Amino acid sequence: MLQQYRYVYNEIGQITQEEEKQYTCDKLRRLISGAWGGRKIQYSYDRYRGQPDRNTG
Repeated sequence: MLQQYRYVYNEIGQITQEEEKQYTCDKLRRLISGAWGGRKIQYSYDRYRGQPDRNTG
């Protein structure tokens, strides 16, 4: 059986919602948070290398 997913996109074409998952991006188009199943994950980026740090809550 093939699964079907529904996606919601923002004005620049990034996925902001996938079924029960929510995504948020910053002005530089980087993922900064995601939420699903009562869980939220936030990302922050290293100032020099742009590497993400993951914080779960």
